[in-house]
Amino acid sequence: HSLPKFSHSDSADTRSGILRRTPQGAQPQQRTQTPATHDQMPSNAEQLQAIANSYVMDGTLREDGLRQVKMHIGESTFPVLLGHDKLPELVGELKTLDMDKVFLGYDENTVVHCAPRLEAELERQGIPFYRCVMGVSEQNKTMASLDHILETFLKGGGSS
Repeated sequence: HSLPKFSHSDSADTRSGILRRTPQGAQPQQRTQTPATHDQMPSNAEQLQAIANSYVMDGTLREDGLRQVKMHIGESTFPVLLGHDKLPELVGELKTLDMDKVFLGYDENTVVHCAPRLEAELERQGIPFYRCVMGVSEQNKTMASLDHILETFLKGGGSS
């Protein structure tokens, strides 16, 4: 399946979020109907829904409830594990790797939401970790921030 292609003659209705497709050679029509509500769908919504429903993820469902899919980046391929409410299983996967510690990198927002559950599960499974927290804003994306991250990594015993 391929998604429909839109041209310069297509128009987006910013009030309703509807993208209208104008047939080739036809003139775009002026909006004459009332603003759309949340239950109205664009004219190609059924087609898009059919494509979404027919999509089959290239992966396997494992016995532990995780789904393993292949990620392709350039010439390399590596496994990615996906799961909902499967943090213990995902953390347990770390034990299968040749590593001695996990380096956790957070920003000031994610540390509040992610660290409590993730770090508790790492501790529960006896997996050593250390963390580094950086600021959120663009002002924190500096060489000094990179130095701080690398220093934390090296002081924690990190290596390549």
